[in-house]
Amino acid sequence: MKLRITIFMWIVALSVPLLTFSQIPNASFENWTNGEPDGWATSNSPPDFITTTASSESHTGTKALRGEVITDTNCVLHRPIVFAGSDGGGFAVTQRYGALEGYYRFLPMFTRKFQ
Repeated sequence: MKLRITIFMWIVALSVPLLTFSQIPNASFENWTNGEPDGWATSNSPPDFITTTASSESHTGTKALRGEVITDTNCVLHRPIVFAGSDGGGFAVTQRYGALEGYYRFLPMFTRKFQ
């Protein structure tokens, strides 16, 4: 059984006045190469488990990140994990910001809840 929990994450980093100075690489997940968001690392394990994909259902822009929890034949759950930085090591932030804003969409299956 394939458990679908669809999570859309849009990081509208640093709001409108700071958008041009965004330090988050590919903050809106617009750019993808070989099924991976540019500037980010994921828990994808092709060809067996692809839990993170690009989606056209975005809040702003043309793309978004879609995460899906899937179950393998041994009933093991594989969840989407996204790490900042191409190697998962993060990225430098050179100043302190007052807020970080983003958007997500949650579609529960059956009686699942976001906790």
